[in-house]
Amino acid sequence: MPSTELNAKNSTTPEVPEVPEVPEVPDTTGSWNGKTDTSSLRTNPLKFSGDPTFAGIHRMTEDALKNYGLTAHNEFGSTNVTLSNGQALNVKDMMYDLGAGKVGMHIVPVNDHEDVLDSEGEARAGYQLMDSFLRENMGLNSDDPIYALIAYIHPELNTGDLGALAESMLKTEMGNTHLGAYLGKGITSNSPEEYHGRKWEVAGGSPDEFGYPANVQIISMQGVPQATLNKNAHLVDAVLNYGVVFPGDYKNDKFRTIDLNTSLFFYKEWLLNSPENNDVLRLDESWRTYCAEHKTIVANVMLNVPHNAASFKEIFADDGEALWAAFKKDFERHNGRSFRASDETFFEPLWKKEGLSATELP
Repeated sequence: MPSTELNAKNSTTPEVPEVPEVPEVPDTTGSWNGKTDTSSLRTNPLKFSGDPTFAGIHRMTEDALKNYGLTAHNEFGSTNVTLSNGQALNVKDMMYDLGAGKVGMHIVPVNDHEDVLDSEGEARAGYQLMDSFLRENMGLNSDDPIYALIAYIHPELNTGDLGALAESMLKTEMGNTHLGAYLGKGITSNSPEEYHGRKWEVAGGSPDEFGYPANVQIISMQGVPQATLNKNAHLVDAVLNYGVVFPGDYKNDKFRTIDLNTSLFFYKEWLLNSPENNDVLRLDESWRTYCAEHKTIVANVMLNVPHNAASFKEIFADDGEALWAAFKKDFERHNGRSFRASDETFFEPLWKKEGLSATELP
């Protein structure tokens, strides 16, 4: 009978630290984590039955709507589900909460190759309207970094029965087929690393092709200045995106970083690139990361690891000093200059906000 134990020296997969048991927090509000005030929960687009709202001045063109198989602008971003009794149910699955009880979209044009027009009809750089919109909504100054996730959607997949939703319309994947990050000035970050040429690539190549729009998602954390969080996101994204390895069969990929400790373990091993693990995170297929997996790791690390020497020692204990040195080396390789004190980030990480202690981390 084969043994279930693995020899660590011969194994191709590093040992993942055990996840400590965390005392259950009583759910006193009926919310998802027991701490969220239900009065602050936002309008759910999936249950919203009114007319959608399209904020801002820009709208989809008639040609774009035609290419998506839509006859009215209000249909953009929603799906008509045909039930077994023949009844059609409209679900606003690609829309989102706009505040004040409204559901819809705020359409902002981007262009990798040409200018776009602002509200006064003036030509602006293809990224300028998006950057201005994000800076306003994030409360950023002109020199603060921008960071947001971008989830690419398929508005042309907008009508079908329950079988089609599951099998051919991507609805088991929330209708998304790519998750990347936007870094400002028209630059994107993706897995694979050169996907979309580090640009948006949202436009169709010809009038007969679909455009590939994306929903832009801001990540914020209570008590942390948005500029600081964005800065930390840039640090993490640059390190993890350099040399990211996309799996060969991503539809059947193993998603291994399912908890905080494994995500921190991944970050540590990615930075240390230790010989005893034979560069396993890059060579072992089960550790390779497809687009959404890659950005999920980035998001979890950026929220939980402030980038300064003291925080690294607190989180990674005995490995902290070596890990901090490895991070600064990676930073210099990516940026062409040494890491400065002004590049450091300081904030209360999410794990502390959630009541965990450093002894519960890997």
